[in-house]
Amino acid sequence: MQVRYAALVLLFPCGALPLLRRLSGRGVRRAVVTVAALWGWGITAAMLAVTVSAPWMVASGGSATFRLLPGLASAMSQGRELPVGAALVAAAAVTGLMTLLRRETASETRPAVPTTATVRLAATLGTVVVAFALIVLSNDRVAGRIQTGFGGGGGLSEPGDLLRQWVQLSAWTMPTGSGFGRWLLYRLGDVALLALVWWGLRLLAVLLDRVTYPAYALGAVAATTLGVVVSGLWNSLLSYQGSTGGPLLYYVSVGSGVSAALVFGILAGCASALTVRLRARPQPSAPAAAQAQPA
Repeated sequence: MQVRYAALVLLFPCGALPLLRRLSGRGVRRAVVTVAALWGWGITAAMLAVTVSAPWMVASGGSATFRLLPGLASAMSQGRELPVGAALVAAAAVTGLMTLLRRETASETRPAVPTTATVRLAATLGTVVVAFALIVLSNDRVAGRIQTGFGGGGGLSEPGDLLRQWVQLSAWTMPTGSGFGRWLLYRLGDVALLALVWWGLRLLAVLLDRVTYPAYALGAVAATTLGVVVSGLWNSLLSYQGSTGGPLLYYVSVGSGVSAALVFGILAGCASALTVRLRARPQPSAPAAAQAQPA
């Protein structure tokens, strides 16, 4: 547990500082976006801390050489639901503290804001990356092939569980029987995930004082993580209805796709940042000889 706490203390500032630097400024909307970005990154940092401490937890159980990869996958999937509330409190506290400590500046030099078409194109391309993971890789048939399609020997056998954690944002199946209406209700969580990712990528292109790959990738990871949490909460609510079990029985599934949100959030952020930087690049002016008119 000491390794987990130490990793969390180191990882959270590594992502929070670039976000606070690039999202600096006054305004309610900017403060809300900063809280949301730090909230998503706090959940991701907690997941990374659990991942870093997983080898020590497996070794402490005395079975480090027996089914190593399934043991790592099981250790990494623990405690995903607890950081959701704690990260929100930490994000609000850090944002409020930075707002109080930030000094007033006479004027802030900011680069030109990208056009609306550029912002929407960048957000759409980034959302397509996340949609690929959500629609294709999260399908039950693809998940089954990932689970059984990769083999190995010795300590690296059975890597399916570990691979699925890093490529599956959710889990869905094709509708069967007469439950098509309830299947559509579950898909609303996936729609909310994609909508949140698109809106987050769109806001990042406007609110970042400078579009850089690290800041955009961190913001995209935060947006994707929050989308996964919202989708998980919606699915948990639907599963809890009409059940005799307690709410905590279904809340434990929240945050199960945070590992994949890190991977595809980085890819989506890089794709969006590349689009904004290419579209915002100034076009070369016409040669002076061509512009000059003969006397």
